[in-house]
Amino acid sequence: MRAAVYAVIIGLLVVWLMPAGRSWPPTAADIQRDVQLLAEPLSDRRIEARTYPRISLTLVNRSRRAYPMIRPGDGSQHRRRNPMVYFDAEQELRPGVWVPLERWLDGPGCFHYDRDWQKDVCRLDPHSAWPLDVWVGRPRFKFQQPGRVRITGRYVYSTRRGHLDRGGVAGMTGMPDFALSTGPIEYDVVRPLDLRVRQVAPLRVDQRHRLSDVIEVTLTNNSPRSQQVDVRHLMAGGEYPATRSWLVRPLHPGQTTVTLRSGQTVVLLGRDGGLCDGEVQAVQLRTVVMGAYLDLDRSGDWITTLSAEIGINVEPN
Repeated sequence: MRAAVYAVIIGLLVVWLMPAGRSWPPTAADIQRDVQLLAEPLSDRRIEARTYPRISLTLVNRSRRAYPMIRPGDGSQHRRRNPMVYFDAEQELRPGVWVPLERWLDGPGCFHYDRDWQKDVCRLDPHSAWPLDVWVGRPRFKFQQPGRVRITGRYVYSTRRGHLDRGGVAGMTGMPDFALSTGPIEYDVVRPLDLRVRQVAPLRVDQRHRLSDVIEVTLTNNSPRSQQVDVRHLMAGGEYPATRSWLVRPLHPGQTTVTLRSGQTVVLLGRDGGLCDGEVQAVQLRTVVMGAYLDLDRSGDWITTLSAEIGINVEPN
């Protein structure tokens, strides 16, 4: 009798420990239900144009079953190897309408990466968490125009050709392709320094123009305090190959900075003065993008760039 009671107790324990209806291998739906990707903002919810927020990502296993997972490695942030760990971003164009934001280069590294992701397969135990704190990077998008943006983190495992490289699935045997996403985190983009470009004259095909004869570039201080701005690294011109642009050269080589009072606007490139100028020539009859790009911080590993762009119709000569 006692043996029968023990058998019943052991049977109940086995049933309790094994998730009901969940056999191996799991489905993508099983993984998405059991494992969560969580995001935590580590910086202010206001993004100053040209800068990038800091967000931490964590994998959390909410279930009573262990899963093989892959820790990020060199190339994960560029979506070149498993797992692909990255961010997407959207900006609100008008109330309720969101459009994808264009990425800056994801990182300063080269195109070499760690193909041997199989060595990074580990066991994500029940009710445990992994901080994904390496080879993830910041969400580097063109946060340039004021408005609301939302950022979503992604963790993706894929067996498609090009993602497995050598070694096959290895420790991920039985695991299907799956994708985990965080909830969106919303930010407000502000632009205390406002770089602007406007067209002042036609751009004619096959004619070499001074840049200041086609566009004007201004910088306005919209912040409540004075700001000193390094203007040595201003670039301006048209898109390649529709146009050919020549390097912007300083008109006053000794002047490397400008101080702007609150509300003040300074002409960086223009017919009536300015700090620099260059040349441009359109070689195709179509609408081309012309822009200005001002590197404001070169002190760290990343260059932060304030940008402004417009579309210009190239006219016959």
